[in-house]
Amino acid sequence: MRVFGAILLATLALPAASAKAPQISSIDVEQYGIFAAGTQAAPQTTTSGPPQSNQKASPQPAPQTAPQSTQQTAPTAAPQAASPAIPITMETGLHLVTQTRTIPMQKGVQFGFQFIVRGRPKSARVTLHFVVNYPAPGVVKPGASSPMLKDEYDKMVGIDAEGNIDGYKLDNDWELVPGDWTLEIWNGNTKLASETFTLVKQ
Repeated sequence: MRVFGAILLATLALPAASAKAPQISSIDVEQYGIFAAGTQAAPQTTTSGPPQSNQKASPQPAPQTAPQSTQQTAPTAAPQAASPAIPITMETGLHLVTQTRTIPMQKGVQFGFQFIVRGRPKSARVTLHFVVNYPAPGVVKPGASSPMLKDEYDKMVGIDAEGNIDGYKLDNDWELVPGDWTLEIWNGNTKLASETFTLVKQ
């Protein structure tokens, strides 16, 4: 995944102590589905569910207790930590091909959602936490002793910057696991966005 955003340059000679940290209010999900590189074409929609583009994902405070679902708690380090070799990346210059939450389980497919971070000041860069929740029984990387149920990493994103995509590209056979894949974006203990895609065999 490649994120874009300009760094805000300070133009006023204010004391460093008076500078305020960027404030994030929400994330707008602009598009979701299957993405591809190349000349942009009109997105195709499917009947997998009602279109939810341009929806606003309001911040959801993390619960006080730890429920069973990994989607309801703040991300924490786990024994099944992901290897840095897990390719949570997508090519640059992507455009939406099909708006859908049902994803064909085949190598080369890139899926996810395009989003905009809302907050202030505009164009300030903030570090967000990204989580990929794999369906049970998880993905098994060659040489691994046990499956991995999730992966997580940090990325810097520009406030109000366009073109940000949180997504996943299926590059390897061991990633072809059917079921629900959930992509989440967190700011500290607050979940800002969560999108679930169902991988199905062709």
